[in-house]
Amino acid sequence: MWILIRAILLRVEEEYGGIPITNLSIEGNSLEEVAVHCKMLEDAGLVTSCGINYADNGIHSFSVGGLTWDGAEYLDKIRDDSLWEKTKTIARERGVPLVFDAVKEISSKLVSAATEGAVNAVLRSGGMM
Repeated sequence: MWILIRAILLRVEEEYGGIPITNLSIEGNSLEEVAVHCKMLEDAGLVTSCGINYADNGIHSFSVGGLTWDGAEYLDKIRDDSLWEKTKTIARERGVPLVFDAVKEISSKLVSAATEGAVNAVLRSGGMM
């Protein structure tokens, strides 16, 4: 699930140009899977909108809007491949399920630790010039 959610957030950031993206395609996932996960992202407040059109007992088409402020901040925490892998590894090692709050908490702590390390390195070198 999280591989798809991360892929959707990355693609929405890349493709959104002011109008909703229609039938966003993510390799290896069906239209229905992507649409349902986009709706979940809307419900979580990470994308601005998700409209789904149904026909013949299934999803016919869907559209998704851009990232919200929270969505952009969340993506920034899971964008980097190495931080993303560390997030998944920490969760797996601690037996924590990859649910929204856990991913957010772990990735936030990793970003904070990386930021603190960078700031300390700058301070040790005499500050920014």
